[in-house]
Amino acid sequence: MPARIIIAIVWSVINLFFFTANSFSIPADIQDISDNKYFQAVHEKLSGAKGSVYIAMYSISIEPDKTKSEPYILLQDLIDAHKRGIRVEVYKVFLSGLLYRERSFMIN
Repeated sequence: MPARIIIAIVWSVINLFFFTANSFSIPADIQDISDNKYFQAVHEKLSGAKGSVYIAMYSISIEPDKTKSEPYILLQDLIDAHKRGIRVEVYKVFLSGLLYRERSFMIN
């Protein structure tokens, strides 16, 4: 094999393994909201939302008499956002993994 072809192959492999991540990456501010950090992080974001809120969820269950429960508070945050003039859209995720716009979810 000619030396030019070998150099081109080696250079291609080096680019593939070492420069691909930087070529396709986008800088992002990432915050860990796993476990017990989830509720507080989402509550703060919903409470301070400006413009619009889009949510994709599998399901949520609340008990109307437990107004201090985390799911109830998050749903109330969505209602409050809507009352502040924020556009709120909720998408339901089905088992197939496809997103479906739940048009019947209206916040009054």
